[in-house]
Amino acid sequence: MVALSLQSGEKIWESRVSTTVASAPIVAGGRVIFTTLNNRTYALNAKSGELLWNHSSVPVSLVIKGAATPVVNKQIVYIGYSTGELFALNLNNGKPLWEKNLSRLSGRSELDRIHDFDAEVVVGPESLRNPVVAIYVVNYQGSVLAMRSNSGAKIWEHKSSAIRRPLLWG
Repeated sequence: MVALSLQSGEKIWESRVSTTVASAPIVAGGRVIFTTLNNRTYALNAKSGELLWNHSSVPVSLVIKGAATPVVNKQIVYIGYSTGELFALNLNNGKPLWEKNLSRLSGRSELDRIHDFDAEVVVGPESLRNPVVAIYVVNYQGSVLAMRSNSGAKIWEHKSSAIRRPLLWG
């Protein structure tokens, strides 16, 4: 991961990671957060590139080349991995708050069993009537789910498949 000056293009810092960066990076809480192709998420100090924390899941051999961009809401980082797992992590230390596997393992070939999580989590709007925000997630050959952001509890589920984030409408 390399940070460049917007004005001059000079390298500000560089940090080595385990393999190819697969997601777009985000900056939140003074951290640069991104996911690599081998299901590892890094949080680096945005000013120095120093490793603050990392989190990982089991790498899989056959994936759609890419990863969902991490999403931060308040102090929670939502990460999806190519295993079909969704993690809610503490922004400050990377510790898991909850996890959910969205995979539906079926099929005869490895291609049939790809269950990547390449779509960004969508955070629903807050309201006075509903203080617990819903998040909306989808994975490839899995499900579209509405979940409680603080616990991962399922609100509803629809069997579906996508590699792009859902659109909230209405």
